[in-house]
Amino acid sequence: TLTLDAPEDLRDRFAHMPPEIAPDNWRFVLTTAHHRMAEAVAASRRDERTWPQEHYLWRLHPVVNWLNDRMAATFGRHEAPVLAAVPSLAPTRPPSYSPAWYPTAAATRSSTNG
Repeated sequence: TLTLDAPEDLRDRFAHMPPEIAPDNWRFVLTTAHHRMAEAVAASRRDERTWPQEHYLWRLHPVVNWLNDRMAATFGRHEAPVLAAVPSLAPTRPPSYSPAWYPTAAATRSSTNG
């Protein structure tokens, strides 16, 4: 589950979409759990004027598109994102990831040749 309070630029994207798909408090709860989505849809059907409180986390969701655009704008020319896995301390915890930015080989060549 991913919970995100929408910043202003994400709210601007929703200005061109049906108003009922945006949460009233601008807090998006996105999940990949099918049972949670089924429960959220069932709850929203009881009150036909509402949208599910949880949204399905998938690559075509407007929040995911916004995140992709924000990440793409973060990197400069000849830069790429790198995620390094950090082993968990306890076997019951999922691994954590540490983001880093490294120049690509093309960027390294251009800085040493120039």
